[in-house]
Amino acid sequence: MITSLSYLEILKKLKIKELRDFQREAIEKGLLNGKSFLISAPSGSGKTLVAELAMIWQINNGKKVIYTAPYRALCNEKYERFQKLGSLFEFKVIISTGDVDIINEDVFEKADVIVCTYEKFDSFLRQKARWLEKVGLVVIDEIHEIDSEGRGARLEGAIARLKRDYHGIQIIALSATIANAEELARWLEIDLIESNYRPVPLKHEIIISPDKNKKVLELVEHFLDKDKSIIVFTSRRRDAESLALKISRITSVKLSDDEKRKIRYYIESIENEDLQTFLGRKVVATILRGTGFHHAGLSYYLRKMIEDMFNKKMIKVLVGTTTLGAGINTPASVVIIRDLSVPSIYSQMIGFEVKTGVVAKLLDSNRVHQMLGRAGRPGFDDEGTGILLVSSNDEKNLLKKKYFDENMNPKYEKIESKITFMDLMEQILIFITTNPGCTKEDLANFLSSLYKYRNADIEDINSILEYASASDIENIVRAITDMNEYKKAKAIPDSAVVIFNIRGTRVDGEVEGIYCGFNNGPFCYCKNFQICDQNKKLCRHTAKLLMSIANKNAELASSILGYTSNDVFPIESLVKHKFIEIRESAFYPTELGMLTTRLYIRPTTSFLIKKFLSEVETLMDFLILIDKIATLELNLIERKSMAMAILSLLKGLRMPEVCDKFNIAMGDLEIYIDFAKWLARVFTIMAQWLGLDDVYSIGRQVLAGLNSLQD
Repeated sequence: MITSLSYLEILKKLKIKELRDFQREAIEKGLLNGKSFLISAPSGSGKTLVAELAMIWQINNGKKVIYTAPYRALCNEKYERFQKLGSLFEFKVIISTGDVDIINEDVFEKADVIVCTYEKFDSFLRQKARWLEKVGLVVIDEIHEIDSEGRGARLEGAIARLKRDYHGIQIIALSATIANAEELARWLEIDLIESNYRPVPLKHEIIISPDKNKKVLELVEHFLDKDKSIIVFTSRRRDAESLALKISRITSVKLSDDEKRKIRYYIESIENEDLQTFLGRKVVATILRGTGFHHAGLSYYLRKMIEDMFNKKMIKVLVGTTTLGAGINTPASVVIIRDLSVPSIYSQMIGFEVKTGVVAKLLDSNRVHQMLGRAGRPGFDDEGTGILLVSSNDEKNLLKKKYFDENMNPKYEKIESKITFMDLMEQILIFITTNPGCTKEDLANFLSSLYKYRNADIEDINSILEYASASDIENIVRAITDMNEYKKAKAIPDSAVVIFNIRGTRVDGEVEGIYCGFNNGPFCYCKNFQICDQNKKLCRHTAKLLMSIANKNAELASSILGYTSNDVFPIESLVKHKFIEIRESAFYPTELGMLTTRLYIRPTTSFLIKKFLSEVETLMDFLILIDKIATLELNLIERKSMAMAILSLLKGLRMPEVCDKFNIAMGDLEIYIDFAKWLARVFTIMAQWLGLDDVYSIGRQVLAGLNSLQD
């Protein structure tokens, strides 16, 4: 344990001579007396120091600290930083980002600081680990990720349960600049400190060029002549690789003989098999010429190596995908964003099949400014430069309005909850399994503590918890309509509804002069429909139209609902699929419900595993089922080659050989192996519970093989 120190002594040991205004404000308002804060400030402004001061103070008072972040790479970066702090202030740090269902109490009991992913943090709370009672501080880094479709819902639920079950814990939430920081702070019930401070001022430009690659090469040459380091962002991995190769022809000429020797010596001194893969050899080819590329397909070792070489100015230019802009500490003099539309993978259940696809999405303003915020290196640059490339003047005008104000200052977006119906089912199940015997009132109170329902009336929340018959059309329409839109739909007079045509379950109509209807699902030409539909909700016009149809023809309305919705009441769905049961108006988890929560799987995933596990007869069946579930859980495009890759590894093939044989990136394989280990453990435990002895034996075999890959 560290000895008692004043914050001035702490700063002296950290070699910090002067605090920035917002850091001083946090201390003056009680940071070192257990006060909680949301710190909203740009990248590189010094937010983490506020968390570190609180961390040292809490450890000094005999408390543990949890530092949670969204990405493993960010966790690894913080772990390395906190290890150095631990050596300086005599405290012990551990990192936990692996299998989410395994908790070694002794390891955590002995640690002062636990660095973990959001998912691992959520798992601690579900398990109600004993050592959590000794935690004095939880730091939530990148809390704006609540807005993330991938992990936001689980983070939101975890924070709500933290606030409910562990009163008095200090919370330091760190966020990039967002538009509704006050609203987020109110939900967290903590004080807000906002700052626009940047160590290096940032200049923004939007440049028009029909040939973006040509313009990138021109800009790179221009800024290299001024001895500037450059990051270029592209939308896809293959674009990052091909553009890096083009840029390397420029950087190669700019490197001195001494710089080339240093890079070659650095590469030749590395003994790592990752460099021997086809992708690894590509990395080496560009690095030797002064350029690097960076994306999630690279192994952790290669990504770390490239980041270090760039930070040391051995690499002049770094070409990356958006993963590079997500909190990793790689500042540059200049940031160029070539692509503002990025591919987004989606997966969904249709029957019992997992269907996947890719859609193009425009980057939101918060993500764009987080990427641009990498520009400007403290101690090296007087000014950073952030450049957006567009193809036309029309595109420039559109994106300027989206990303900037009239003076070209950043414009930020509000962050909103991303909880869907499936997420709601999971959060309700977690609450019931951790609070067996809870009532509808208990559940309503819990839901009201979620960010999603922060402004909802208790009547609206109670309507979510209906578990009456699904034949009640009024309740179903309410459940599948956006809350605000439903209230507006109820206010629309019947005279504002016109039905033009009914053919089977096809309905064309007009509500308040807006064309809308149903054709194997809703459609509407109002401005809110697209957002509602993305969340699988009705807008006010489709809701009113459906209610009008129900008043005249309940059978037709029921038929339309068959296309529009499936399970609409989370409680009803959890009961139907045997995750919970209701006894004397109280909710209790079943064995399946308890197992689902403990294994950190969603109810829909648990249902699929239970259904298909009994059909597993061979090792290959087991691996193909892992691939099917991974596609759904990780939002991946299905790749059956992954199952073959795992089989080859189990048979003794080395990872570089497997990568080249199946054309799989090492980074993807690393993530997949870790996920396969977790799913193999889940399948094995589920098989044992179901009495599937043969499947249990296969699972044990797969687990043993995957665990041996680390040896």
